[in-house]
Amino acid sequence: SVTHYCEWVLGDLREKSLLHVQTEVDLKTGALLARNYDNTEFPDRIVFLDVNDVSRTVTGDRKEFIGRNGSLSNPAALKRGDTFAAVGLILAAFYVLDRRSFHRMPARLQATAAAEGETWRFEGAVNLLFLLVIIAAVFLPPRPLLREAVMLAAAAFSYLVTPRAVHEENQFSFGPVKEVALLFAGIFVTMLPALDYLTAHGPAFGLVHPLQYYFASGALSSVLDNAPTYVNFLQLAQATAATQFPAAFAGAATPFAQTAALLAHQPRYVIGVSLGSVFFGAMTYIGNGPNFMVKSIAHEAGVHCPSFVAYLARYSLPILLPILALVGWLFL
Repeated sequence: SVTHYCEWVLGDLREKSLLHVQTEVDLKTGALLARNYDNTEFPDRIVFLDVNDVSRTVTGDRKEFIGRNGSLSNPAALKRGDTFAAVGLILAAFYVLDRRSFHRMPARLQATAAAEGETWRFEGAVNLLFLLVIIAAVFLPPRPLLREAVMLAAAAFSYLVTPRAVHEENQFSFGPVKEVALLFAGIFVTMLPALDYLTAHGPAFGLVHPLQYYFASGALSSVLDNAPTYVNFLQLAQATAATQFPAAFAGAATPFAQTAALLAHQPRYVIGVSLGSVFFGAMTYIGNGPNFMVKSIAHEAGVHCPSFVAYLARYSLPILLPILALVGWLFL
């Protein structure tokens, strides 16, 4: 990532023009504009700062960038450690649970595991190519069914060219795939009315703090895939920000312009939605498609997994939820 900080002068001395420089985000391009109306020599001149990547955040608030009682040598904008904190705490919890499980094994099995060590091998390397094709398909032009067709073609070729021995050793079958597809099809269909209601009446819920978006999107992401959760709460954040800054959203006719206006005026709403939609997907088996896929594969292979309720009671609520709540409290 790249971070750029600029202090506009737009005059002869920064100390004289500091209080007169005004900034805004151009709704068409997303560029940051600055001007000084009080400068008698060039009151109509506009300077700008822009990058060609749409996934960026901008602010014209020096205090927001530097932070309260902060400095340019250590600005608050570069202290975002939410993802690393969440991953680090969860890995630490996993390590403790894994060590406890190992020491509870019979002594004979512990000795066998220690003597044999860990071995692994990698076969079917051609599938890395198909995985890259699937990732690249996300960035294709948004034409009807183009991305889906490329992804399905990559999956089909992967299945055809992978040696049968690899499938057999991995105990591969389409059973878990069918189970997950049917389950999530049902979830998406039943959630459509709720998502439509959220889009239509969301601003009435009074979500005005990033932490509220974090927990609200997280609660929905716990039982629904993160993509529709993110889209709906992003729309809710845009609707809420539009009521707070009506002038900024007045000319935002396209989704890009609306997102640019949201990032310019309430970027922390987007951060809250993004973190909540991703982190809380691990709260249940149905919070993400891969969660239930792994459970189905383990069940079919005869590996014991806790039930839906047992997973919540033993791991999600007492361990994962406090970690996610701490991350939200610290960084939002």
